[in-house]
Amino acid sequence: MRKTKNYWTKERCKKDALKYNNRTEYNKNSVSSYSKAWKKGWLDEICSHMEIKGNKYKRCIYVYEFDDNVAYIGLTYNMNVRHQQHMKRGPVYRHESKIKLYKYKQLTDYLNVKDVKFNENFYIKKYKNNGWKLLNSATGGATGGDGQKKNVL
Repeated sequence: MRKTKNYWTKERCKKDALKYNNRTEYNKNSVSSYSKAWKKGWLDEICSHMEIKGNKYKRCIYVYEFDDNVAYIGLTYNMNVRHQQHMKRGPVYRHESKIKLYKYKQLTDYLNVKDVKFNENFYIKKYKNNGWKLLNSATGGATGGDGQKKNVL
């Protein structure tokens, strides 16, 4: 059933937005509510409870700090997805299997890809200068995947 023109009030949009964990999910599953909130400028307020995710244009810097003074610095479009990947394979996975105690934390907000490349190198140098041994094998600044599936011909 189609909603009336003025159905989506700020309160109804807010209640609807509470069903979702991020803006992508909200927009995909409730187009009319999301559109009204966007047009009226309510999105930041009604989506404040949502997980912030990046995309191919926005990434953040993160670090794993192990109790043996070893660290891994990287960049990602989604902290949760990247953590799950690290726990399956790679240098963080191998080190975590030996040293169970670590902190996984976000070092920057989600930034423009150009800026985040610079910031990753900045944090790599900062951690090295502060005496951390790094698990990183490659230099910083590679953006990797964006989490979006590509059509392969």
